[in-house]
Amino acid sequence: MVRLTMAASAAILLLTGGCSIQHRPKRQFAGKLQSPDAACPSTQGTLIIQNDQIIFSPADTTWTLTGKALGEKLELTRSRPSFDHKLYATTLKATLSGDRVVGTYSTPSCTYAVDLKQF
Repeated sequence: MVRLTMAASAAILLLTGGCSIQHRPKRQFAGKLQSPDAACPSTQGTLIIQNDQIIFSPADTTWTLTGKALGEKLELTRSRPSFDHKLYATTLKATLSGDRVVGTYSTPSCTYAVDLKQF
């Protein structure tokens, strides 16, 4: 009888835990990344916030920055060594305000104004 109760409890826990993943609030933003430098062409970016976790994809590529939301302030960084052994570091510093994310995305060679709208 104890085995049945433990098995039933485990099944209930798995079912309710699995369902809660689907109902986590997710906010998605997309928009322009623009630079005043002609050598840095304008591009698109996407940002997703779910349970205070953030994923930002500049230029809608596989290069992503991840982090945690700290209230309305968003600050994400990612770096890796480049082919010439210098550090390639990128940073997003932005503010979440209502249905917009506004800020700056920086790479070693370019700085972009970020203006993303919720969709």
